[in-house]
Amino acid sequence: MVVVALSVAASGCGSSDSPLGQSGKLVQGPVLGATVYADNVTAGTRFALEGHEVSTVTDSQTGNFTFPVAPGYSYVLVSKGGTDKITGQPAIQLMAPAGSANITPLTTLVALDTTGAVKQKLEALLPAGAKFDADISTTVSPAALLVAKSVEVMVQTMSNAISQKAGNSAISAAQISAIQAQTMQAIAGELAQPGVTATTLAAPATLASSLQSAASSAASNIASANSNITVPDATAQTIASSAVTACSSALGVGNSASTSAISGGEAAALSSTAGALVTAMTTATTAASSTITASATPVSYTPPPIPVVVPTNPTGTTGGSTGGTGTNF
Repeated sequence: MVVVALSVAASGCGSSDSPLGQSGKLVQGPVLGATVYADNVTAGTRFALEGHEVSTVTDSQTGNFTFPVAPGYSYVLVSKGGTDKITGQPAIQLMAPAGSANITPLTTLVALDTTGAVKQKLEALLPAGAKFDADISTTVSPAALLVAKSVEVMVQTMSNAISQKAGNSAISAAQISAIQAQTMQAIAGELAQPGVTATTLAAPATLASSLQSAASSAASNIASANSNITVPDATAQTIASSAVTACSSALGVGNSASTSAISGGEAAALSSTAGALVTAMTTATTAASSTITASATPVSYTPPPIPVVVPTNPTGTTGGSTGGTGTNF
């Protein structure tokens, strides 16, 4: 598999084997009012919307989006901003390989998996026949939702705690994007390990163990790339375990989550527990920020390169078996 290194700056079942077309859905809730753009992987600054790149804004009620034209270049889908319709929280940055039907935490992991191993594991968690890029607000299982929400909460808690420690607006949007991407990258790397399977991902105890390992890697990578930030290893691991605990509780998952479809999707699963999930995340953020060292983004800050999987088709409209492949740059 070939990979592109991105340097970070400022519905139905889905299928990675068919063209994206000009429509999709941003699902971390759904996410309303977010900017979605086709980030050109051969020109310009990565993870920053530039004038030549195709973009749009997600619908204020559904999270759906439609590009005005099909991108005529090789790209990866990126989302910025917006609000999670279910929790009311600001959305984290999400990604998807070109050719994806939707953009979700699961597609983000696939987009950052340079081994191609994660896609199959995630699809094994979804209801039968669903692809990794399914609209998980409607087509999802407790097992897939446990992973998606745990990853989302972990990433959001990590970046929120750092931002809170440094003070409001002290950390630049570009640096927050990089921190979220580095944390997601570490999770994708851990989930790609041979010992991690759909079975271990569906069990809160072993999922927490995997995310704790990823959190340790993320903390190390964040420290290496950000001179103004230090996240203690123990804090990072606690963020990960707390995320799984909060999400498994909100979803009512016991020792292992089912892969059967949830009637009513994510909204039904979290209808009475979204508030408790937000409270748990807020508590974890405050606790983590008390042990983190963080100050304002340095003027000289340069975001680190982030490897991302992109399509072989030069127009970026056709995904491959792992969501698309590309070349390093």
